[in-house]
Amino acid sequence: MQNTLYEYIDQKFINLTPQGSGGRQTVWLAQDVETKRIVIKKYISLENAEVYERLKSIRHKSLVPVLYLAKGARGAVVILEYVSGQTIGERMETQGLFHEKDAVSYMIQLLRGLYVVHQAGIVHRDIKPDNLLISTDGILKILDFDISRIYKKHSRQDTQLNGTQGYAAPEQLGHQQTDARSDIYASGVLMNVMLTGCRPNEQPYTDNKAIHTIIRRCFEISPENRYQNAGKMLQALERLQAFQRWPADRSAPDTSAHRTGIWPGFRTGVRWKQIIASIYYVLMSIYSASCLYLCWPDPLALFLETVAVAAHIWLAVFLPLNFPDWMRLVPPVQRLGRIPKIILGMMLWMILFMTGATLDQYVSANIMHLTS
Repeated sequence: MQNTLYEYIDQKFINLTPQGSGGRQTVWLAQDVETKRIVIKKYISLENAEVYERLKSIRHKSLVPVLYLAKGARGAVVILEYVSGQTIGERMETQGLFHEKDAVSYMIQLLRGLYVVHQAGIVHRDIKPDNLLISTDGILKILDFDISRIYKKHSRQDTQLNGTQGYAAPEQLGHQQTDARSDIYASGVLMNVMLTGCRPNEQPYTDNKAIHTIIRRCFEISPENRYQNAGKMLQALERLQAFQRWPADRSAPDTSAHRTGIWPGFRTGVRWKQIIASIYYVLMSIYSASCLYLCWPDPLALFLETVAVAAHIWLAVFLPLNFPDWMRLVPPVQRLGRIPKIILGMMLWMILFMTGATLDQYVSANIMHLTS
């Protein structure tokens, strides 16, 4: 019976595009052959199926709904609702650090979701920027429960050591069993990364004393010294949100969204990137102006040279680096994972640069006769 249901679900949703894979699971963008609905399809281990069985019975806006789950002889297949948006990691790459108000707001959403998950006896064990998605309607979604486990009251330590270095709590190294406090540890690291780009032990956030205190308590080595559950940390964040007066320039909900319009090199606020970008823009502006000046007497040459310069000097930089956030707006591209988008960017750069350079050479040699 199990194998029959597994085969039915596997055939009902056809695989379209791979979204990622690991030692125990493979992820696909899939489509229902009857309704044409787009979903996420995951092949998981039988051990992990218990986690998704519990998630299937939970309905919360910060959790991606589990639509179907079927076990086979060697593994299980799970069908999840497809949610479009950006992970926190992707958003930070394009828009830079979070403002305090936005970071607190998203952390509150995360803790509300984690509270429900922990109540179901599930420990996520891999809270990090790449596993948290901000949907297009601004709702934070907790992703990737593939190394999650069911909390066992009388167990002394986890049977398998898992987690992401820097975010994994000390007990995930095998000294004792992980529980809700392990996710609290990772949440504190996450919040510090959202505000500084670094983990608390590298660069603690100190601009706001209340936020600093919350993060520091999450980051305690001993689980006994952290918030003892997601509800306690949630209360601290909700009190902060209620009484904190945010600066005017950080209060607008769409302030950070405008960072997608900032030129590459200036979006993250990193000084050395800004210096390199400034030098590039100045030199390329001078180069572009000189190329167009040489073609000024000939209208055709001027037009073609403008196209050439735009392609291999400017578009070859802006489009591969996702300016101005066009990859999120084009439907076929927004569904791609991070690696496919990087590959697409490299292909765009090669095409634009070679096209522009070839056209520039043609103008110089055949119209302006500037080369022998």
